[in-house]
Amino acid sequence: MEQSIFLNSPSEGRNKKIKVIIADDQEIFLEALKMMLSKFDFIEITGEAYNGREVIDLVVKEKPDVIITDVQMPEMDGVELTRELQGCYPEIKIIALTAYNEDHYVVDMLEAGAKGYLIKSSKKEKVAEAVYAVQGNAYYFCETTSPRLIQKIARSRIKVTVTEDASALSPTEQEIVRLICEQFSSKEIADQLCIGEKTVENYRNRIYDKVGVKNMAGIVLYAIRSGLFKV
Repeated sequence: MEQSIFLNSPSEGRNKKIKVIIADDQEIFLEALKMMLSKFDFIEITGEAYNGREVIDLVVKEKPDVIITDVQMPEMDGVELTRELQGCYPEIKIIALTAYNEDHYVVDMLEAGAKGYLIKSSKKEKVAEAVYAVQGNAYYFCETTSPRLIQKIARSRIKVTVTEDASALSPTEQEIVRLICEQFSSKEIADQLCIGEKTVENYRNRIYDKVGVKNMAGIVLYAIRSGLFKV
């Protein structure tokens, strides 16, 4: 099942529509995305564009809260668009929309100032969840984030705000985080620590709550940023 990572989960209620502009050079995909997002009552689609320059024109007119943009587009791609918007309109949150295995594009977008990324096969609920997350000033990464990409993100210039003080976790929790980062299963962790597998799951859920993430990929990123795990 697809999940997501929340860093600094938003706390605001959905009492105000989030104004969204979507950009993609494939008309069929763009229309499908618009139709998907229109089903959520907290999202208002205020514009659509086929390249970055069209987005710039729309921003001046529509003043959006969030922009979902393809990475590769003609005239002005997503990276250039993100850099320009972050220079002029830093309050606008940007989500990169990309094909699955384009790690370098994802890192480029995040370094340019995007708050998260989605793959184009993401379910509509995840797209909406990403809009809500970034509007609340959270970072959003697909659950499909690979260990390789997590390491690239951790080594990059991206300023991901997380709780970096590892002392918030108990010694046992810190050890479980390290073992998760080494890709041990719950059963393997339980065997190493001489505790029950259910106990490991309870620890894992408690760790998720403490550091504000939703899955193992989020734990890995937290561990790298906090110094618990060296890449």
